[in-house]
Amino acid sequence: APAQHEKPPTTSYRRFLIVLSVLSLLSTFLAPILVHKYLPFTLGSKVSLSDSLQPLYTGKMTLSNLSCFVFYSCWLRITSLAVSPRHKIRLETAANWISPVVIINAFFPLIFQIFLIVISCYGLQEFGDIMDKANKQEKSEVNSSSSSSSATTTGRSYQIKNDRFLLSISIFIGISSILGIWTIFAGSICFSFALLLLSSSFRDRQSFREKTRLEVLGFVYIPVVSGLGNMLCSIPNGNGWILVCLSCSWIGDGGAYFIGGRYGRHKCHPAVSSGKSWEGIFAEGFWSIVTCLGIRWIQTSWNEEYMGIPSLTVLDCFVVGSLLTASGVAGDLCESLLKRLGGVKDSGDFFPGHGGVLDRFDGLYFSVMTILVRLYC
Repeated sequence: APAQHEKPPTTSYRRFLIVLSVLSLLSTFLAPILVHKYLPFTLGSKVSLSDSLQPLYTGKMTLSNLSCFVFYSCWLRITSLAVSPRHKIRLETAANWISPVVIINAFFPLIFQIFLIVISCYGLQEFGDIMDKANKQEKSEVNSSSSSSSATTTGRSYQIKNDRFLLSISIFIGISSILGIWTIFAGSICFSFALLLLSSSFRDRQSFREKTRLEVLGFVYIPVVSGLGNMLCSIPNGNGWILVCLSCSWIGDGGAYFIGGRYGRHKCHPAVSSGKSWEGIFAEGFWSIVTCLGIRWIQTSWNEEYMGIPSLTVLDCFVVGSLLTASGVAGDLCESLLKRLGGVKDSGDFFPGHGGVLDRFDGLYFSVMTILVRLYC
């Protein structure tokens, strides 16, 4: 709220910031190449870890990697000073989170997998909060529209916010997915699902229909799909594919947010998401493809595999960018449907300017499933 009362920068100061922003953006791509050529040092390459602790650090972080992230964060910081206060918070949050998350994913895979488990727990809590608000809204509508005893006493039970059992299941599935063995992961899902149905069978018939349906929805949408992200990390070049998903999801969402918000005229599905427009979707697809092409350019410039990402052809860039855009839009619409059910604009406030965990990772969940289908089919 205080940021909205800040005075906008003067014209000359804004021009100065724009020049710095362009220079820092160019440095994001050029500095890593120069550092890689003249200072090809690997940080911590002599650190000896046992095979069991090797996922803690891959030993492949270089000065060129760090320079890329430093200049990218500087670009976001400088750009945030030249935009409106509403967009400033969004860019500052991106500067605080993007580089650390990408570094952890690329060089500390086990820590990133634990991070996904923690994020899924937060997402599950947000899902419970949305259902709790939907429950209150339903009861309020029923009590105000009808005075019959049957209507007032059989309100739907959406409350799952305090269901520690579902949270325990999420952690159990997350831990099993870290092992990277599909049979164990599938077995944990079946076992957890059976426990979920068994615990639900002790409720009355009405409660079983309503609450169990929502618990199954939260169970499939958050812990299971998040576990698929950990499974993707366990396959060869999996962390590289996660980086592709993160980059396309976040950069594509940013393009859709700014382009769609300014030029969006034709709504995609106004009944589910009033802000989603076809102009924004095309902008998201464009920037996702550009992101893939940018990653390919860095790979070819360095003449080596870039942070575990497999080599991408130009055709791969267009195909992967398009598929990730479609999956990201599907994830956004599904999450918008949940928020509409609870009558909320954002799932939470974990990421200032962006919303909650589900707002930020909904597209990533569906993108991970798309990449897995592409790799195994």
